[in-house]
Amino acid sequence: MKETDISILEGTDDAAQTAMLYGVLWSLIGSINAFLSNFLTISFNSIILNCDYKNKTFKAYINCIFSFSIANIIIVFLRLHYIMKKYKLNVKKL
Repeated sequence: MKETDISILEGTDDAAQTAMLYGVLWSLIGSINAFLSNFLTISFNSIILNCDYKNKTFKAYINCIFSFSIANIIIVFLRLHYIMKKYKLNVKKL
């Protein structure tokens, strides 16, 4: 993934709960980043996490660009074709 931008606005009525949610979201973002980096090359341009201590709100904006090579697409297609042929799966045309 290239050019990944994440912006999150979160809040509850209670400041303590908002602070706890803020910490949970940062740990969740870190865990997801670590998990996905095993499979993908990820470059984060920006991660913005804001708190609203007075209102109950959750807004998330995630923008990213995926790039695939044609060779990988062909390999996945051939693997799917092999599996369908091996198990005699038919894809019905709509």
